[in-house]
Amino acid sequence: MKQSTDIRVKTDQRYEQLYKDLRPFCGEAHAVFFLCFCTGLRAQRKANSTSSRSDRFFSGTIEPDEWACYYAVAVKEHEMDLNVLDDDKRVLQIAESYADGGMELLIEGLLSNYMASDDELRLDTRACSELSWELLKFIPDQLV
Repeated sequence: MKQSTDIRVKTDQRYEQLYKDLRPFCGEAHAVFFLCFCTGLRAQRKANSTSSRSDRFFSGTIEPDEWACYYAVAVKEHEMDLNVLDDDKRVLQIAESYADGGMELLIEGLLSNYMASDDELRLDTRACSELSWELLKFIPDQLV
């Protein structure tokens, strides 16, 4: 449980633009990641790990309460083996799989209504005037 600051947190490469587009609505990349992680965890949805990965942010931006959640899930995933707490990279890999699963759910349940019409996964920012309100309604529905 070192809360390492130099690990590059990775997500599915397809979501790179969505992470940027969601910043005005959710905050920095670590906050978007945490929202996706919580959504994926609640639904027990992990993403397929065979997709291409890209660096999203440094672990040094992760808040202590976010780390606590990642550690708790890692311990549960490892059947209460506390040794996993010594490997922050492994802890973050588990969080990454849930975050990608959560992004899939966000796209399916909400963001698809705000997506640009091209093949890239990105928001049509001209159509996002209600997205903040929709996120506020979507999150409690997913986490309750």
